[in-house]
Amino acid sequence: MSEILGAKNLCKSYFDGGRELRVLRGVNLKINKGEIAFVVGPSGVGKSTLLHLLGALDRPTAGEVRLNGIDVYGMRERERARLRCLKIGFVFQFYHLLPEFSAWENVLMPALISNKGQRAAGKVRALELLVEIGLRDRVHHRPSQLSGGESQRVAIARALINEPELILADEPTGNLDEGSSQVIMELIRELNEKRRQTFVIATHQEGLAQEGKDRIIQLADGEAIEE
Repeated sequence: MSEILGAKNLCKSYFDGGRELRVLRGVNLKINKGEIAFVVGPSGVGKSTLLHLLGALDRPTAGEVRLNGIDVYGMRERERARLRCLKIGFVFQFYHLLPEFSAWENVLMPALISNKGQRAAGKVRALELLVEIGLRDRVHHRPSQLSGGESQRVAIARALINEPELILADEPTGNLDEGSSQVIMELIRELNEKRRQTFVIATHQEGLAQEGKDRIIQLADGEAIEE
């Protein structure tokens, strides 16, 4: 499999006055196209920080991130923002759906922002995604009318609308009960198998990974260790 994402000597520190808090201390990793890779470790170890750096949502203190061989932090901010919009999809623990819009409108929003394709084509694409993830009957429901599992499925469809090469998911089942968590993981695996969609998933729930099938990257003491 070909490499899609790579991090080299990735470091991130936060400063409080004269005090330095080193969260990441030289992370090196490679993600191949079509993989599901789990970044695991307890809360506070830096999983979210790592995903934010891999997704160009924050800048590293040192090191580099490459997406398809392109140095993400060597790009101008405008180019990096476009890369985030078109090449990377994000899924978060708390969904971040816009409450005043329907499920369909929430899924459509990134396509309208990016101007990818015609408006009519985006509407059709959003509807097709909601049908694909099993929410045909929830298209016009607002977030307050959806369960947690349904909301996360909408968030996944939204992450897919611009057909990104990579999905970064930060604790995607962390706010769900066991049954809903299983549904979300089954959906992720279906999308991976059917579309060869690449996922990097940060979680403290190590049981989500399938032993012998998924890559597991343990984050400890600011470094990434393959299991």
